[in-house]
Amino acid sequence: MDIPSISRAMNCNRFEEIRRFLHFNDNTSQAPQGQPGYDKLFKIRPFLNKIRERFLLVPKEEHMAVDKQIIPTKARSSLKQYNPKKPHKWGYKVFVLSGFSYDFDFYCGTTTLEDDQPGSYEQSLYFRKKKREVKY
Repeated sequence: MDIPSISRAMNCNRFEEIRRFLHFNDNTSQAPQGQPGYDKLFKIRPFLNKIRERFLLVPKEEHMAVDKQIIPTKARSSLKQYNPKKPHKWGYKVFVLSGFSYDFDFYCGTTTLEDDQPGSYEQSLYFRKKKREVKY
């Protein structure tokens, strides 16, 4: 897909170089993999939180649904999921509070739930207290 105004401003290699090094957190404060507090999305977590804060400000509809969406990607990432039933088979799995995406949470692998919560991650996503509270 070629968008002339973008391709004139930046070539593909430059875009990939920027994307490779783009992050919004200090790497030295990241918890080591396998330790409590480790976050696969650590480098972009502040950016995602800002987007989520803005989505949460949108007035809600009366009827909403919790759903899974796939954000298509060809990127190399451990977060990428395969779903043969979707039109875009490979991508990032995101749980969204739908209608308009009022809220979201990236799927980063299996999640351990507290004993008093419903059985599946999908069921409990918006009915449990989130560990990462949004600050207004």
